[in-house]
Amino acid sequence: MAFDGCLQRIMATGSGPWAMRRRPGAARTARGCFAILAAGFYGLAMFVTASQGKERPAKQQQRRLGNLRWLLAGACLLLGQPVYAQPDIDELLALLEGSYSSDGVAQAGDTEDPLLTDRHARVSAPALGEHVMYWQLNSGPEQKVYRQRLLVFEPGDQPGTVRQITWSLPEPEKFVDAWESPALFAALTADDLEQDLPPSCEQLWQRRDDGWYGRVDPAACRVWSERRQAWRRIEGEAFVTPDNYLTAERGFDDSGVQVFGTAPGEHYLLQRR
Repeated sequence: MAFDGCLQRIMATGSGPWAMRRRPGAARTARGCFAILAAGFYGLAMFVTASQGKERPAKQQQRRLGNLRWLLAGACLLLGQPVYAQPDIDELLALLEGSYSSDGVAQAGDTEDPLLTDRHARVSAPALGEHVMYWQLNSGPEQKVYRQRLLVFEPGDQPGTVRQITWSLPEPEKFVDAWESPALFAALTADDLEQDLPPSCEQLWQRRDDGWYGRVDPAACRVWSERRQAWRRIEGEAFVTPDNYLTAERGFDDSGVQVFGTAPGEHYLLQRR
């Protein structure tokens, strides 16, 4: 029966429609299930009406009533639980894409201006996923390349969130200003890359106000510093709007003392160019 398949799809990754957020097309599945349930209620009404005027074999009645019970149970399941929409990853990437600079931008508080240029470019790397960006950060008066990463975006485990998975590039010098050479990314696979941080340090993005806010949680992100020979907890923040990009990175020791980065609540402000 159509309802049986619908119920199986709903429960494929959990017990309820909250599992739908894990899969593209879940909203369409939910609408289809509601349509089936509506048809079931209509069928129940028709069954009761027809039964009043005509006697049916007992087994046939039991079978039809059993099917209708499943429909009603599904209605309770669907109507009693929230249905979460998939986050709009394309909207996030459209905001991130482009060039942002701190040149000539006054920074708040005690934040020093290291003259940053941040560039996100959407690229095609089919083996890595549908939503992939190349990220390059240049720093200082000479605008030396400070950081290069490949970013993969996918729906997060929490409703409405987007997970950012960060990869280090092989031979990064070959990828400088790589938005001008998109063919460099076409043949890349996960085997060619090294995950920059453990999964507990992945940045989670969420829609907020007129933009998107991303954060790495220092309570979860704990990494070993070869330079300091000590564990460090990392916090990252980013907020992107149509005009601005705010970013911050902070490090803490295990006792919670901040050892590097911008002061709490302060960010580097970059403007779209």
